[in-house]
Amino acid sequence: MTTRKRAGWLSLAVIALLLAASPWWLPALGGWLVVRDRLEPADFILVLGGDVEVRPAVACWAYHQGLGKKVLFSQAIDRFEPEVPNDPPERELIPAILRLGGVPPEAIIPLPGAVDGTLGEAVRLADYLQEHPGSSVLVVTTSWHTRRAGWILRNKVAQLGSIRMLPAPSPSFEPTRWWRSPNGLEMVMAEYLKVLWYLVRG
Repeated sequence: MTTRKRAGWLSLAVIALLLAASPWWLPALGGWLVVRDRLEPADFILVLGGDVEVRPAVACWAYHQGLGKKVLFSQAIDRFEPEVPNDPPERELIPAILRLGGVPPEAIIPLPGAVDGTLGEAVRLADYLQEHPGSSVLVVTTSWHTRRAGWILRNKVAQLGSIRMLPAPSPSFEPTRWWRSPNGLEMVMAEYLKVLWYLVRG
């Protein structure tokens, strides 16, 4: 048997093994992205920008469970404002949903300054915690985003405070079967690329 044929058979064997083991490693890939820290009362709850259909609602739940005294939210730049001029931006939707969910207006605090992405949100949180050192923050973001967001936030906050992650459910992402839908497949692949980019850049 030639070297090329051996390599071909070896490749086929590896593919066959990967397919046979897919019921284990495919769910593991999705599950690894999700971080659910132990729920304990925190000084602040932080709602990250994006997925306004679920993140503010989970923050309302956390507030009413006594898991935070104040609810912070980042003021994300809305890239779709020019395309959908009649839709309110996230920076208006998030506090409106929080109020509708029973969070008192005086307990809703915007982090100063517009941000574009998780790194910007981490910088704004670090700035805020300069005036509230030693605070604990329960961060609400979509489940598939918790791993990377936790890394970024902890790196920027450093000794200013502690971070715990509370995953919000995503209609498009089911950790144990994400590869069965085009949205789930695209979401997981994109998130792993972002994780890799973060690890490379630091």
